[in-house]
Amino acid sequence: MGANINQLARWANTCKRATEAVEVLTALAGIERRIAEFASCASAENEPEAEPC
Repeated sequence: MGANINQLARWANTCKRATEAVEVLTALAGIERRIAEFASCASAENEPEAEPC
């Protein structure tokens, strides 16, 4: 999954169509945000006093 995200980011950074690149970068930012939320939730589940996600 990480390799695919890197390939998309590389494409967006070299793409000549700015509109498409912005759309891809926006999607990548959303994916990154969801991954961070998931990681945060997963680590919180290991803490005894944590609230459920």
